[in-house]
Amino acid sequence: MEIDSALTTDFLVNLFANVLATALGVLAGLAIDRSRQKRKENIEKKELEDLRVEKQTRILVLLHEELTHNKNEIEAWENNTVDGFDKTALLSSQMKTGLWNALSDGGELESIKDIEALNSLSEAYFSVEVVKYLGNKYFDAAQLITDEATKKRTIAIAWGLRDASGVARRKIASTITDLIASIPKELIEQSTSP
Repeated sequence: MEIDSALTTDFLVNLFANVLATALGVLAGLAIDRSRQKRKENIEKKELEDLRVEKQTRILVLLHEELTHNKNEIEAWENNTVDGFDKTALLSSQMKTGLWNALSDGGELESIKDIEALNSLSEAYFSVEVVKYLGNKYFDAAQLITDEATKKRTIAIAWGLRDASGVARRKIASTITDLIASIPKELIEQSTSP
């Protein structure tokens, strides 16, 4: 019976050692896997954030270009004549808002996390829309000048357009300055180079 008792004791010691080693191995494996998974998730989060920042930057660069175009058109209009031709009736057709409209309608502006930048952009584009609206009204009224009252109304619209364009130009210039501060310089240079 002594042999059986020794075998039993050896068996139990080996069993306990194997169970303990297996449990420790499983726990170590789980800890390593959890650490690896967490590292993988952090890398994926960083990649997603990098993509969002890249997308935001591309959007801001494109909006910067559109607003710069609008500012230049307003400044050219404020000089008002080219070869004696009154460009007031053409101003609204020269203003661009297509990119802003497409991005906002498509939900692409969600990648811009800077609420102040979004507010500044929306105010600038509101100013552009006011200029476009008044420019269209001026054009419509100028086509219908048949009496003194219509002429006075057209002149009033023209003055309103001039005031609105000044406000829009200043707002757009301010927004462009804000955008330039939030866009890496090399991206602006890439977008404006021929």
